[in-house]
Amino acid sequence: MRGMLHLAYTRLGILSFVCAIALMGFYARTASADSLSLSSVVASEPISLMEKVIGPIFPNGGIGSTFRSEMGGGFEVASLTAGHVTTAEGFEFDLKKVMPLETGSNRYSLYANLRIWRFGLRGAYWNFDNRSKAKNQGKFDLTGGSAGVDFDVVQFDHLALGVGADHYFIEPRLEARILLSADDTNGFNLTITGGNPRTVGPYLRFVPAEILGFPMHVEAFWKIPISSTKLMSYGFAICFRPQLYRFDASMKLGYKKMHCKYKEEPSLVDFNVNGVAVGRDDKWTVDNEWDLFSAEMSLYF
Repeated sequence: MRGMLHLAYTRLGILSFVCAIALMGFYARTASADSLSLSSVVASEPISLMEKVIGPIFPNGGIGSTFRSEMGGGFEVASLTAGHVTTAEGFEFDLKKVMPLETGSNRYSLYANLRIWRFGLRGAYWNFDNRSKAKNQGKFDLTGGSAGVDFDVVQFDHLALGVGADHYFIEPRLEARILLSADDTNGFNLTITGGNPRTVGPYLRFVPAEILGFPMHVEAFWKIPISSTKLMSYGFAICFRPQLYRFDASMKLGYKKMHCKYKEEPSLVDFNVNGVAVGRDDKWTVDNEWDLFSAEMSLYF
């Protein structure tokens, strides 16, 4: 009898132990599934999620803190400060008067920046044409895309200093009907198309945790032309960075100066100025300059 009770107690103990192990396994599996649910994975940063499982991957200040890619778009209010065409013979036309070009227009843009360690790969597209106030008198068009690369030469705490290079898939194009005087009803038609611009230049990013109690950072750049079409620009932006459900949003307010100058052979109807014949085969120079005030929004991931 005692042997049978001992055997029963032994089997009951083994069965209880097996059941306890099974319950622990089921609980662990349920907890793991809950912690790795789709919403949790989507809302977590991939690098942080991996480091929670297998430990630290990258040291502080390394790729883990600089992998801040972004996508965004915005608009800019452009104010034409100067616009001129100069002929090979030395005649100069003020495009704000002889077309006349609008002094105010808008530029719309989309952009993306993939950042890995010290490197950045950028792409952008903008729609920008500075039209004439008068109907059917033409425009100056700078619509198109660009591709660029960045390299952070210096990374010191919250400060980054680097160099960027850009190639623009844009051929700046002036299409105009020039009226030589207020009494001129015919004028002449003019088209001058430039080559693709390329630029290189320094940039700065200062990204502290906050500025004056707000999550903000500051950016500045200078793009220097290195091609026959000189598309030079420089500017800065103040970026507000509110957090939207684990995604950092950036709302940027900025200012930039942009200068486009190129020299090409025009396509036009021959004409005379004060009895002097102006040729159509010589290169003419187009020289425009704008102030741009921008508002952009992007998401970091």
